[in-house]
Amino acid sequence: TWILAADTLVYRGRWIMGKPEDIYEAFEMLQSLQGRTHRVVTGYAILTPQGRLIRRSKVTRVRFRKLTGQEIKRHLDLDEWQDAAGGYKIQAGGQALTSAVTGCFTNVVGLPLEAVLKSLKKSGFPCPGRPNA
Repeated sequence: TWILAADTLVYRGRWIMGKPEDIYEAFEMLQSLQGRTHRVVTGYAILTPQGRLIRRSKVTRVRFRKLTGQEIKRHLDLDEWQDAAGGYKIQAGGQALTSAVTGCFTNVVGLPLEAVLKSLKKSGFPCPGRPNA
């Protein structure tokens, strides 16, 4: 059987941000990201039925617009900070916090689809699409 595993984190400078433990940590994360560019990294691994392990990562740069404390609090009221690296989900209300994304958007969502599909195909996974593509 094929196994795919992935996890995402956010980092700015030396601060590596996983999922905030509470709303206060989420506020601190969002406040530190506002008006700045940060990186979102998703690491993924594929285990083939033959036992071959492929490990890769993808990095995307995200710029947040300047935010007021009130805007951050309104975003936190959406409860999207829960189970989200960096305290936001770009595929939902978190997109309103951003001003630019450089690189793979689906990486910020949590799985760099194009890169994963390329790795799967290269590994011999029967990907749908055109034959011999």
